[in-house]
Amino acid sequence: MHSRNMRNTSDAPGSGTLSEEIMRKRHLKRRRRRGVRIFRTLLILILAGMVAVLATGPSGDVRSIKRFFATAMDRTGTTKPGTTSPDVTSPSTSTKLPATTATHPASTAPDAVGVRQFTFVDHSRLIYPPHTATGQPEPRTLVTYLYYPAISPAAKGTSSRASPGGSGAAQANGTSASGSAGSTPASQSSGENRDTAQYGPSQINDYPRAYGNRPLPLIIFAHGYEVWPWRYQPLLYSWVNAGFVVAAPVFPLTNPDAPGGPYEDDIVNQPQDVNFVLSQLLSLNTQSGGPIAGLIDPSEIGAAGHSDGAETMMAVGYDTCCINHQVKAVAILSGAKLYIDGGNYFPGDTPPLLVVQGMADTINLPIHSQHIYEEAPPPKYFLQLAGAGHYAPYVHSDPFEQVVAEVTTDFFLKELVGNAQSFQGLSSPGALPSFADLQQTP
Repeated sequence: MHSRNMRNTSDAPGSGTLSEEIMRKRHLKRRRRRGVRIFRTLLILILAGMVAVLATGPSGDVRSIKRFFATAMDRTGTTKPGTTSPDVTSPSTSTKLPATTATHPASTAPDAVGVRQFTFVDHSRLIYPPHTATGQPEPRTLVTYLYYPAISPAAKGTSSRASPGGSGAAQANGTSASGSAGSTPASQSSGENRDTAQYGPSQINDYPRAYGNRPLPLIIFAHGYEVWPWRYQPLLYSWVNAGFVVAAPVFPLTNPDAPGGPYEDDIVNQPQDVNFVLSQLLSLNTQSGGPIAGLIDPSEIGAAGHSDGAETMMAVGYDTCCINHQVKAVAILSGAKLYIDGGNYFPGDTPPLLVVQGMADTINLPIHSQHIYEEAPPPKYFLQLAGAGHYAPYVHSDPFEQVVAEVTTDFFLKELVGNAQSFQGLSSPGALPSFADLQQTP
């Protein structure tokens, strides 16, 4: 959980190794910082408790004091998770998805995932040294990957990568946006081959869109700290295969190759990054003849994020500091509240919420997700995964990820598209594996 002032900053090259063990090691410093904050909080609470004991005197209510300390310990996130089983990393078959494309003409049905890359530059907000590549103040730049249902080229053997320069450009309100085929960073993982596209920028193909000119619902996704967005490809592709467009920006200071090294404190600027990227996409969406003209249905927008990206989306969906009322549903994957000065959570009319949590997560403890679920107004849903850790349910093609893909897909279908049938079926006995528990308050 974070509590920081809004400010502009930046990052530099980090390790490109993407194994889960190394990602865990990267979070040790973060966990130590949280440990210090927890220790300070406990010290304050102990002193407050001593005052309470003195105030109650011999006739005081000892049980109320015990409840005070129990609640305080719980709120600091020191509660032991329900299980400490390691992440499951076994391979799996394809994710079970509901039938979501039956209403579309067969002639325009997708058989691939299209990928475009855009670069959005926000000149109104700056990043300062030592977190810039030039040593000078620079505008916040957000490379954004757009995944969409597509039709693969008819000719067999055609390369999945289109020629550079085929995506157009736009200028508006002191900002710039462009789309192009990008270069592959040296730290990119080859990953898993799906629809002839690999992880990272080498996916870019600019395939023709499926479903004709029909606008589609959008999910904007926020990656975690020091994790590339394409590491979540199995989950993101599941949404695309169900008929969604997915936008995944790379945050300028919390990605692995940020100038000066990843800088986690910049998370407080990420909610506005999300809102900026969304505004740019919707602007391109209205440009006749543009690269994504009419692709997105602006009335059907959802948001999702993992870890620090989940904290980012908590602010976008529910904090008055940064709330975006265009977002109609939010999925929080192993997250917590992000506290930004001047903001308050759950002000009233907020979108439906799905919270997903691995109960063996030692990075974002389950208690944080529990508090979010308890505090949020309905409709709200809480998917708990016994034995799951921080990464596997979202970046691996394993049984955990299959459940997350199914539940999140059905959640967005219900709340964005109005197709509630599949989600309602998840509450039936045996609909989910024994390690998954779905609570809901409609």
